[in-house]
Amino acid sequence: MLREGIFSKLPEKVEQGGAGTGDSGTADVSSPSTGGSTSKFKTEDERALYALGVTISSDLAQLQLTPEDLAVVKKGLTDGVSKRDVKVDVASLPPRMRELVGRREVDPDMKTDKDKSFYAFGFNLSQQLSTLNLTPAEFALVKSGLTVGTFKKTPKVDVKEFYPKFQQIARERVSAGAVTEKKAGQEFVDKAAKEKGATKTASGLVYQEITPGTGESPKATDKVKVHYKGTLTDGTVFDSSIDRGEPATFPLNQVIKCWTEGLQLMKVGGKAKLVCPSDIAYGDSGRPPTIKPGATLVFETELISIEK
Repeated sequence: MLREGIFSKLPEKVEQGGAGTGDSGTADVSSPSTGGSTSKFKTEDERALYALGVTISSDLAQLQLTPEDLAVVKKGLTDGVSKRDVKVDVASLPPRMRELVGRREVDPDMKTDKDKSFYAFGFNLSQQLSTLNLTPAEFALVKSGLTVGTFKKTPKVDVKEFYPKFQQIARERVSAGAVTEKKAGQEFVDKAAKEKGATKTASGLVYQEITPGTGESPKATDKVKVHYKGTLTDGTVFDSSIDRGEPATFPLNQVIKCWTEGLQLMKVGGKAKLVCPSDIAYGDSGRPPTIKPGATLVFETELISIEK
């Protein structure tokens, strides 16, 4: 139901030289904060984060950013990673950029639609980094790699060597975050299971009927039409066919396990609440930035019909 995060699509292997530079990538490993001084990166983690920046930059190369454009993108990245309030008015952006961002307020420091568009792009990109919990020093390395790769300069580390090491860092941090999220989620599930009319199944699903249906129950191989609202355990809505004003139709065996199981317990015309532990939702990967790794989800669903 949600779009994939960038980490689910990052390449397993990276060609040396960042954004199509053709460089050997064996230049002096300089400190990103000094812009090419002879001081070295101190750890492999620093080199890995720099390599992440170079790798991301390959996706920016086609935009042919000017240094001024990149500065605005990096400002959006910084605000997003730092979880600051963002001030961009989506309605004022050119159509080609609107799909990249959510609703924000206008930042008075940005004078043109172009400025706001690049800032919004940077902020949107930052949301895909949220599960890494980057420190300011680590983020400085990512920005340095972005700058080098975007402007096709010689990388200061061997990207082929260090990008895979970044992927390992990312996996470890996401996994650690998932453990914390699962613990909080389990407490929520246990509480939900004690509510009146709630039933907990062997998979961990908590099913609670809101309005009984009078029609048939679907099979896993059926296609169903539903209205639904998906929320996090704090009540934040992350997806809603109701808000869109249009029911969703899909094969029941092509959605998360929680839905496949839960909707088979319903009858057409009925409404129910499904509390879905991460193991039968989006697992340890989540759907960042909205759905954290290991997140428990809540769905209010209405089974409108079984499509024949």
